[in-house]
Amino acid sequence: MGKIQQVSDPTGTYGFAYDNTGRLIGTTKQTVAAMTSEETRFFKLVDEYSRERYRCFLAEMFPDRGQKEYTLCLRPIDRSPESLGRSDCRYFHIDALEVRTAGQSEVLGTSITERLDPILTNLVSDSR
Repeated sequence: MGKIQQVSDPTGTYGFAYDNTGRLIGTTKQTVAAMTSEETRFFKLVDEYSRERYRCFLAEMFPDRGQKEYTLCLRPIDRSPESLGRSDCRYFHIDALEVRTAGQSEVLGTSITERLDPILTNLVSDSR
């Protein structure tokens, strides 16, 4: 029997196994564990802030591979899901320690809101 080659996508989420003729013989998918209580509180804080001040919402929040930083995807509320395109979201990167601290204190500090405000302002003005 020939050699089996295994490869993963750059995010490490999907894995593929091929036989010596290049035929796909197996796949794997790594699932992400549920969010911690601090991550959940942080998600809610950013979502509420975005909704109340900018009529936007936090659509996604995911850690990078090393879990040292998170990427947040923010979208406008006033758009139908069918009309949303790639330009209708803004990404925000934040250090994992800031996520834990805000989640524990249940407060979005000014260091976070001052970085979020221009992103949300841009998102709202571009989606009109």
